[in-house]
Amino acid sequence: MNFEQHVEVNYDSLTMSEKEMLQFIVQHKELIVSKTIVEVGELLLTSKSTVLRLAKKIGFRGFTDMRYSIQDSIYKTKSGDKIDLLSQLQMDIQKTFRFATELDFLPILKKFMKLLK
Repeated sequence: MNFEQHVEVNYDSLTMSEKEMLQFIVQHKELIVSKTIVEVGELLLTSKSTVLRLAKKIGFRGFTDMRYSIQDSIYKTKSGDKIDLLSQLQMDIQKTFRFATELDFLPILKKFMKLLK
């Protein structure tokens, strides 16, 4: 399971304060992956033990496991964005070629030739 799946599956079993901490983590993934468990505890205004319990409660072996899962999620999201951009570019190019083959250029060329004379 990826990070988002862990969150989705276990979200309803969390207390309100755990949900608030998890929402902060989800909204600040890039920041969380660069921090230690102590630093994340400070960001969440709680202890490292509470951060560890939260990670375990949503299905991870510990904080490090959760952090690696978040890193993987960030990487896959960025990779997916690049793939989506490439797919969009390919579709745009195909549409351009389809348009070009359907367009009758003869009237345009005739007008252009008259302008050159």
